[in-house]
Amino acid sequence: MKNNKVMEVKNLKKYFPQNEGLFSWDQRFIKAVDEVSCYVNQGEILGVVGESGCGKTTLGRTVLLLTPPTSGTIYFQGEKLDPNNKKQLKNLRIKTSLIFQDPYLALHPIMTTRNLVAEPVRYHSIIADREERERRVEELVINVGLTPGHLEKYSHELSGGEKQRVAIARALSTDPIFVVADEPVAALDASIQAGILNLIKEMKEELGFSCLLISHDLSIVRYLCTRVLVMYAGKIVELAEKELLFESPTHPYTKALLSSIPTPTPKQSGERLILQGSPPSLLNPPSGCRLNPRCPLSEDLCKTEEPELTETDTDHLVACHFPDRPWPE
Repeated sequence: MKNNKVMEVKNLKKYFPQNEGLFSWDQRFIKAVDEVSCYVNQGEILGVVGESGCGKTTLGRTVLLLTPPTSGTIYFQGEKLDPNNKKQLKNLRIKTSLIFQDPYLALHPIMTTRNLVAEPVRYHSIIADREERERRVEELVINVGLTPGHLEKYSHELSGGEKQRVAIARALSTDPIFVVADEPVAALDASIQAGILNLIKEMKEELGFSCLLISHDLSIVRYLCTRVLVMYAGKIVELAEKELLFESPTHPYTKALLSSIPTPTPKQSGERLILQGSPPSLLNPPSGCRLNPRCPLSEDLCKTEEPELTETDTDHLVACHFPDRPWPE
């Protein structure tokens, strides 16, 4: 059977050392991503959701080897990646791309739109002929909804939405097959977010790339994604097809997260599910299930034994000791 996975990680860890003492045994680690396993299929958008600080952005950057993993394995197009293999890294840089959260910081202030979009193509020697490269740049700029008049503009001359369109054109300039979009509209006004989201959807359908979409906005994830991965304190707590997860959430954290989605009409009393307390420090996460100090379903088992990510239904993975237990009234 043909492997349809473009990107896959197995038991991925990314720990950041905190130098608190003079000796190595005094060193502590922020466990930003801890034993994460997932994959992205050809042509799909996998959404990653969770609270700020749960490890979403670190996962995206580590998958692209922009930051080296502490341990675990990363596969790209079925090939195991070695962070020290320069040939693999060069291929990865050409075939993958990252759309940053803040377009105001992602674009160099002294480069024109033309040079910003052309730079990855020129750097990787994808198109050697200058005239052909110029045609490629103009085509990309037009495809993302800008005009040839934007080519000679600098980033300070562009609106927020135009900046993000330039950033998307730049990200797609090498014709990548895998894109990480890290909160691509979080820094934009609500009035222009829809246009950028539609652009990402259209470009994905036109070019056929796969995408890891990182977002805290569940409505965006529901609109764009095929499957959804829910993270909490560096761990995956639930992973399922989009409609299955939104209609039948199983993990207590997912239920609470989905209950917070604003609706056009006021919710009935008691429908909002509240988790008491705050997310744990990733320097010293709780033992057992990391949600246990906040979870209303928690028992002694949850405090001592970490739940495994297991399949409760077809393509529905949940890390909970009591996945079928209802939320207490």
